[in-house]
Amino acid sequence: MSTSSTDRPTEWYAYDVAENPQDPFGYPRFVVSVERQRLVDVLLNLMTTLREPLDIYLTVSQLFEKSRRDVREEIETSVLQSALREAEDLLLDDNCLTLNISSSKKEDEDSGFQISFSNPETGEILGGSEYNPYDEIVLREHKIIECYHEVQGFRARLQAAFHRNNIKLQKEIFWPEHVERERKQSHENAETYMQLCRRIGAEQESEW
Repeated sequence: MSTSSTDRPTEWYAYDVAENPQDPFGYPRFVVSVERQRLVDVLLNLMTTLREPLDIYLTVSQLFEKSRRDVREEIETSVLQSALREAEDLLLDDNCLTLNISSSKKEDEDSGFQISFSNPETGEILGGSEYNPYDEIVLREHKIIECYHEVQGFRARLQAAFHRNNIKLQKEIFWPEHVERERKQSHENAETYMQLCRRIGAEQESEW
């Protein structure tokens, strides 16, 4: 029996596996929910679990206006934290914004490896590819945080951070209820977004 919305905890984290129909791998992740007044504090704290320097991708996705993606690679954690703190209202209120934050360099235990694909009947090797484990913290537009963790060390640091921030493990994921919104960035948020990009030195990667 599912938990009613009135009985649901407001702060929690849960295990999940994100499926990608375009490749054979599932991506283990923690799905994290915290109250609005703690969202930015928790996000900045979770960022410290990633090895420095960091890469950040900022995506503004709109329905009837141009969307864009900006990127800054190899930025110090403290510099990015300071810039995101200055843009706190943008992070809390903009329902068009997604942040993807990851380590610029793989950890030693996170080095890529070769995967081979074979015919299950004959054992013949049909091909192969290099696979790099996936570690990333994502703030979605609906203000749920997703932490992708294919490295044991990173996973352990995340769980320690959840404990520090008093975020309890739940078996069930409580996704936000879908609410129809006008997916258009306000003028104020657009200005703050550009200020954030300038402050961290992000460059536009694409527009559509």
